[in-house]
Amino acid sequence: MTLAPSEISTADFSGCRHAHIEGYLVFNRALADAVLTAARAAGCTTSLDLSSFEVVNASRDWLMNQFRRGIDIVFANEDEIRAIFEDQTSDYPTLAKKLADLGVLAAVKVGKDGAWIAHGRELHRIEPVAVANVVDTNGAGDAWAAGFLFGHLRGWPLPASGALASLLGSETVLHMGPIIPDTHFELLRERAMALGPK
Repeated sequence: MTLAPSEISTADFSGCRHAHIEGYLVFNRALADAVLTAARAAGCTTSLDLSSFEVVNASRDWLMNQFRRGIDIVFANEDEIRAIFEDQTSDYPTLAKKLADLGVLAAVKVGKDGAWIAHGRELHRIEPVAVANVVDTNGAGDAWAAGFLFGHLRGWPLPASGALASLLGSETVLHMGPIIPDTHFELLRERAMALGPK
């Protein structure tokens, strides 16, 4: 957030395939525009995590315009997907499909109930990975997005990418703070990679 839009250039994305934008960046729209413009010009695909219903409420028109201009993947939780469409009654699969109709791959996370992924005519229910003892949910959504992107950018099918996302999100809530300890990543590696294409 300390960057100025003029400091962002296409060269910043040289050698990158994908640029992921965290939603709070949207509060500085000139900077968010500069990042997206430069990433697209460099040939990157893009994703955006909506981050908060407050981000959505403050930026709905800008977000809708960006979706139509070409955000490849949008991550939203229950509150954020309801805020984007100002819809408190539709079910989550319906809202995921509605977001996908804007031309994005929609990943709608619904906490302990898993997630829905919609893309074109595809709709996938992603089962949650249940945990017995939730310690701290901070960072679980970011871990979910990271897991999904890891699989998706390697060409995994959407359900497999979602399953990996669910695994990483569930592991995050078992620890205090938003970061999965390195020692636990070693334990997760075999389970995680087994979810991918055989």
